[in-house]
Amino acid sequence: IQTDCGVFTAPWEEDFEGSNWGVSNDWSEKGTLDACFSDSASVLHFWKVCSGPYNGDSGPNTDHTPSGSGKYVSINHSSTLNVSTFKPILITPWISLDSLTTPELSFWLHAYSNQKTIGDLSVLIETLDGTTTSVLDTSGNLQATQTSPWKEIIISLAQFSSDTVRIKFRYTALQTTRYQQLSIDDIKVDETPSCPRPKFPKVLSTTTTGANLDWSSGGAS
Repeated sequence: IQTDCGVFTAPWEEDFEGSNWGVSNDWSEKGTLDACFSDSASVLHFWKVCSGPYNGDSGPNTDHTPSGSGKYVSINHSSTLNVSTFKPILITPWISLDSLTTPELSFWLHAYSNQKTIGDLSVLIETLDGTTTSVLDTSGNLQATQTSPWKEIIISLAQFSSDTVRIKFRYTALQTTRYQQLSIDDIKVDETPSCPRPKFPKVLSTTTTGANLDWSSGGAS
């Protein structure tokens, strides 16, 4: 699948807020994708441009951005026909990583349904020679409720530091049903920070004068 766009140079990001992303209030329609993106999809199973919730049973209630009034993209099945065999793929434009020393991919993910099991999201990196590498595979609910905060996903692209790549988000349903609104927002390719943010912070205990904290460093200290 090719688009009419050329190669973008990192740092690069997409927040889906531009006028080139068109929302349809009809959940059987995917809306309008930016011309530099492509969607390997069918008329029944596709990545949809969204603003607001799908319903009270599935998907986020807002986008990731602080105002909560913006747009995001979400998997949508407008029919149960061939749900388990068709795998919609959202594909970014080509991005040159030559300007980055240690490139990193980040995006925000929301995966919630109280009706059915959320399926499998695979993140694939394709290089100009056609080689495709899987860098993430996750499935199931990541949020406990529709209003739970979005989760940031951070993936090192160091192995592709001299390449031109495009990113593919592939969804595989685990059940032949609707209510599987796995959603993505705020995709970014940038330099890995010299002091990465701590991962999985948690409060172990508290007193009246302090707290005992724990986290996974990921390079931070």
